[in-house]
Amino acid sequence: MGLAIRMPLPRRFTLDEYLVIERKAATKSEFHQGRILAMAGGLPDHNLITLNIGGALWEGLKGGPCRVYSSDQRTAVAGGESTYYPDISVICGEPKQFGRHRDVAANPRLVVEVLSKSTARYDRLVKVPAYQRTPTLSDILLVSQERDHVEHISRNEQTGEWKSKVYSNLADVIELPSIECSLALSDIYLNVRRG
Repeated sequence: MGLAIRMPLPRRFTLDEYLVIERKAATKSEFHQGRILAMAGGLPDHNLITLNIGGALWEGLKGGPCRVYSSDQRTAVAGGESTYYPDISVICGEPKQFGRHRDVAANPRLVVEVLSKSTARYDRLVKVPAYQRTPTLSDILLVSQERDHVEHISRNEQTGEWKSKVYSNLADVIELPSIECSLALSDIYLNVRRG
């Protein structure tokens, strides 16, 4: 009978420890349930789609109470269990900081994740459930960069239940009543070349 070797469990960090590390780091990492996870850079289509969405939302929201934020906005979700950098986020009213951390937003209304082959599974199985446990969040958009395909996950304001609807036609328009705006797929995928 061989000896059982015990491998040490990966170290878990507190949110405060993560933020100290993150603020000094040259590259971005996300925080999920005590673990620090490195982020990959985006490919040209990812970046173009993200900017298209941000621009379309900015145009639709300007002059109103909601503001669009880029992927540099660190956002606490699920009561601080996790801290992510959504590709795009929208905050309505004054941004609320998480605890004493001025650089961590705590009240997103909408988040957008542009999916890649390497991140789609993580975004769907890990991030979406954490987003759904964030009380201020009403809408999640999962945007494919591989094809014209957007999944809109929205919270029913009366029941609190989440529902999902898929859009895959460039003529489709996603209605976002929680931020009093809409988003056309033709704007999301503007100048994105296929094939």
